Amino acid sequence: MRVLGIACGNGVIVYPFKKYLIAGIETRSVFRTPGDIQWKSNFGDIPIFKDVKGYLKWAMETETRTIPLDLIIGAPDCGHSSLLALSRQKKYSNPRANESLKIFMMAVKHLQPTVFMMENLEKLLDTMDKTELGAYFDEYQLIFHVGSVMDWGNSQKNRVRMVVIGVKRGTDIPMRFFKKVYQVKTPKLTGELMKGLIYGQNGHFREHIDTPITIYAGCKITAKEIRDGWLENNWTRWQVTGRNFTTAPGVYRNTPNTYPNTARKANRQYNPEGLMMSPRELARIMGIPDRFIICYEEKKSGYWINKGRVTATKTCPIEIPIWLLRQMRRAWNHMGWA
Repeated sequence: MRVLGIACGNGVIVYPFKKYLIAGIETRSVFRTPGDIQWKSNFGDIPIFKDVKGYLKWAMETETRTIPLDLIIGAPDCGHSSLLALSRQKKYSNPRANESLKIFMMAVKHLQPTVFMMENLEKLLDTMDKTELGAYFDEYQLIFHVGSVMDWGNSQKNRVRMVVIGVKRGTDIPMRFFKKVYQVKTPKLTGELMKGLIYGQNGHFREHIDTPITIYAGCKITAKEIRDGWLENNWTRWQVTGRNFTTAPGVYRNTPNTYPNTARKANRQYNPEGLMMSPRELARIMGIPDRFIICYEEKKSGYWINKGRVTATKTCPIEIPIWLLRQMRRAWNHMGWA
């Protein structure tokens, strides 16, 4: 099996396919690290390219371009359709103008893999509906799955995503292999997910307790004050005074005996102790195994904590690609392919 990641972040979505991965393409600078060390820590010499042109040049030079791709997988930007973006900008943006989405779609069209999978938000269909996507990917039969990521076994009950799978016409791969969603893991409560973490190890780092945090527009207080506010009031959603809303949009504290809230950026998600979620805590929520390395350097602590959080959250819960890998293997075995 030959797999290419496009809009694959720092590799979470392609991590289950590491054995089969030939390369990754990631155009978004938010995922870049010096020397691509975050990517290389988990994928070694598997190349990561900044654009499709770089990949095609490499593919021609290494004579891999003529060998068909079995799968393209990726998670282009969903910020155009997210509630978080709506709360900040007061409107949705146009997904047609999103570069990572355009690059993913054009690359699938040009490279013609046997199967492709794209993870995004259902809101995308308000602008590019199933009929339009079907016409664009006319060489493919499309399957749409929309639901809580818990359907795949992730622990975020309230995180709803759309998965689009395309199977190339004429390949004779039975569509039934991709029509049924099931749990590949057993979802866990927050307390279970956080067990065994040792601060200072394995990406489990966060800002100093005296670090000022902008918890919402117009409110900057220290991490200690935020922690004390959570615990003294036993809040699970940050309360607001003196504003035209009573709770800060999307600012939650996870509690041990509930399923975790949707993993988001640092100043919006807090652990049961009232502290900002560390990269490893967020990775646990996203289903990312502890063997997935999250890079960190003490001398650039803030930079690496931010990159770790981006790596863990701006991606697809890992249970979805695990499910896809299982179904790909079943389909390939059914077809008698290597």
